[in-house]
Amino acid sequence: MASGKKVYYPYMGLVRYVLALGVVIAHFNEATQHLVPIYPAYYRVGGFFALSGFLVYPSFCKAGNLKTFYRNRAVRILPAYIFIILLSAIGLSAVSTLPLQEYFTSPVFWKYLAANLTFQNWLQPSLPGVFEGADFLTPAVNAALWTMKVDWCLYLTVPILFWVVKKWNINRNKLIISIIVLSVLYRILFLWMYDMTGRAFYEILSRQIFGQASYYYAGLLIYFNQEKFTKHLAVYIILSFILIFSSFAIPYGLYILTPVALSGAVLGVALIGKTERKPDQSHNISYQMYIFHYPLIKLLIYFHLAQLPAAAALSILLAAIILLSLFSQYCVEGPIIKRLRRR
Repeated sequence: MASGKKVYYPYMGLVRYVLALGVVIAHFNEATQHLVPIYPAYYRVGGFFALSGFLVYPSFCKAGNLKTFYRNRAVRILPAYIFIILLSAIGLSAVSTLPLQEYFTSPVFWKYLAANLTFQNWLQPSLPGVFEGADFLTPAVNAALWTMKVDWCLYLTVPILFWVVKKWNINRNKLIISIIVLSVLYRILFLWMYDMTGRAFYEILSRQIFGQASYYYAGLLIYFNQEKFTKHLAVYIILSFILIFSSFAIPYGLYILTPVALSGAVLGVALIGKTERKPDQSHNISYQMYIFHYPLIKLLIYFHLAQLPAAAALSILLAAIILLSLFSQYCVEGPIIKRLRRR
C-alpha cells in the first residue's frame, strides 16, 4: 500500500455487527427450529476471518515486534474469552441435573475448564448434567468457540509468512495466492473424503485451521492491494456477489469461489468511504456478541422461552446478549485491560 496519510474506514465496525448478528440468528434458527431469514450460514465465519486477515498486518507493523504483537492480541481477546468460560462453568451449575457438590467435583467439569481455557474446545464441549435431553440438539455449551483456536493459529502464521518473503525474496502476492489455492484444495479434498466415506471426522478436519486460511489470506491479499481494490470498489463488490451466487451452481462451488468472493464482498462494503479521523471502536461489542450468544440460546431453550413466537424469542435473546456483552466490556474487560496496559 502506498505511503501517505493514515485512513480509516467507518463502516468496518458496522460490518462486524452484521456478521455477528448473522452468526446469532443462524445458531438461533438451528437450535430452536425457528426460521428467521438470514444469509447462508457458511458465509458468516469466513467473513470474520477475512476481516482478521485484512487487519492483522497493520497490527503487526504497529506492534513492532512479535512479543508486543501477541501481547496486544492477548489483551484484546483473552479477558472476554476467559470470562465466558468461567461464567459458563460456574453459572451453569444452576441448571445442571447434578447436585452442586457432584457437579464441581466431576472430572468432566475440570476437563471442560482445562480444554476450553487452552482453546481445545473439541476435547470437552459440554458440562456435567447441563443441556442434556431431547430439547437440545447437542449438549455443547458454546459451539461458537471453535473458531478462536483457528484465529490464534492464523495470527501465528503472519510473522512466518513475512520472514519467508524477506529471506527468500519471494513475491508476496504470489505466495499469498498460492496459500489461498492450497487452502481451497485442502478443504475440497477432505469434504470429498467425507462424501465418499460418511465419516464426520473428515468434515471436521476440512474446516479447521488450514481450511479457513483461504478467507484469512484473501483478506490479507486485499490489504496489500488496497489502493487498486478501493479504486474500483463498486466493480469488485458486484463481481464478488456474482461469484457468491454462482457458487451454488457448481459442485463444491461454495468452497471454491466463496473464499475470494466473500472476502471481496465483506471488505468491499467495509471499505466504502474513508476518513482521516480514527473512529471510536472502544464501544464495539460484536466480538462479545459472537462468543457469548451460544450459551444464552441454550438457556432460552432451557427456560422454554424458545417456544415463544420467533420475533419475541429473538428479541429476548438479543437483549440478553447485549446486556451481558456490555457488562463484560465495562465491568470485566475494561478494568483488566487498563491494568495490563499500564504494566
